[in-house]
Amino acid sequence: MIWQVQLIEVKTSDDSFSPALFHFHKFMTGADPIQLVYRLKRRKTKGAATMLPVHEYLQNIHFG
Repeated sequence: MIWQVQLIEVKTSDDSFSPALFHFHKFMTGADPIQLVYRLKRRKTKGAATMLPVHEYLQNIHFG
């Protein structure tokens, strides 16, 4: 089994990337930085970071 490590931050409606996400990604370079936003209208990317609507992320999550 291969594990995918993700660094996740969750917000309600702010659609700007959090500086903290990039700060902690410096220490966890192997992790995928993802910001989940409840009321996000469209996906965004900035560098290695991806911003997704929460429902889209949860639809695609797989366990086991």
